[in-house]
Amino acid sequence: MQKPTSHQSPDTARMPPALETVSDVRTAADFLVVPASRKFSAGSVWAPEKNERELHRTRSCVASSNAHGWLTRCISVCCLCLSLVSVLCNSLEAQTRDRSLLPFVTTDHVIIREAIGGKETRLTGVIEDLRGDVVQLRRGSGEPMRIHLREVIELQFQKSADFNRGLLHMQKRQWNEALMAFDQAFLVEHREWVRRELLAASSEALLAMGQLKAVPPRIAKIAESDPETRHVGLLPMVWDHRMPTDKRYPATGTDLSAVSPLIQLTAASVLLDQPEFNDAATQTLTTLRLNAQPFVQQLAEAQMWRTRIIDASLLKPSDAQRMSDRVRDFDRSIRSGPEFLLGRSFMILHDYDNAAIHLMWPSSLHTPDRYLASVSLSEAAEALERSGRIGESVIARQEWQTHFGKLDVSDK
Repeated sequence: MQKPTSHQSPDTARMPPALETVSDVRTAADFLVVPASRKFSAGSVWAPEKNERELHRTRSCVASSNAHGWLTRCISVCCLCLSLVSVLCNSLEAQTRDRSLLPFVTTDHVIIREAIGGKETRLTGVIEDLRGDVVQLRRGSGEPMRIHLREVIELQFQKSADFNRGLLHMQKRQWNEALMAFDQAFLVEHREWVRRELLAASSEALLAMGQLKAVPPRIAKIAESDPETRHVGLLPMVWDHRMPTDKRYPATGTDLSAVSPLIQLTAASVLLDQPEFNDAATQTLTTLRLNAQPFVQQLAEAQMWRTRIIDASLLKPSDAQRMSDRVRDFDRSIRSGPEFLLGRSFMILHDYDNAAIHLMWPSSLHTPDRYLASVSLSEAAEALERSGRIGESVIARQEWQTHFGKLDVSDK
């Protein structure tokens, strides 16, 4: 086993702001550094406050315009579509932006934003743990500070040379090299919370390589020491029943009774639209909705929404509204799939304005699921076109061509 390096360099990872709810927590590499996806932008950039304001204003304006006349609604929706396309462009650009490494320091830093006034404060100490939605920072004797991730703007902590090397490979979309670097860093890392982040980082590299089978066991390993892990958003779940078999996690019927509920959840999502497994998958999801962990509950609940999309005759406008109200309680780390389902629901109901809004979310959230990001952006462009927003539709299609048109969506 390689010995730990005696000199480690810190990196800065930008913590994306909460979108709508104070319960919003961050995902995996949201503390690592900047690569080419949501987390790799992994902790890197998502879309700072500008995107937060745009998306929040979008929902508020749609609700407001619905209460006024048709002309007001048309004007509002036109402006909102322009805003959403702007958000999407900013978010996709952030995925490939490089960040510089900080000078060597001997302590960790947590930068928080005060609730009143929005002032930024830098806290210096040693990060002892990062579990669930809480960072534990020791600043001397006594009990460590407990800081909720919703308050955190940025984390800086010591990383090994292999860890930093893996992050740089992620920036360059060199997935296999990144995976090897993260796995090597894992062997010499003694901090349990950093080991969890390395497992999440390597899982994202595996997703990008299309090696889906290796991902759920790694996320399940994270959950052993962090049952409320926000990294469940990396599970290779199926959200679109049209997804080709060769792009799916290779689930079997026995996976529905696996020891890990995370593997059960992943398998149920894959098998739900297969007639021979539909009943068993539905029963598994029903059981998982009673799971002790909120993220598992919410993902299982959202998967059940798919039945109304697979059989469109079951979908009613009240169903879409109920789903829309519910998804606002979901954490950003698991929200891409449910938002896609909402967009598909509104498309089926011919509400193309709302369909476009929800279908733009997966790409804006930097989902590591390349298939989902590609399909949602393509259908967002179609929704914009059907609603008469031709200019915005053209921009969305150009973004799709730039980021997905020349690559297989598995991004192997």
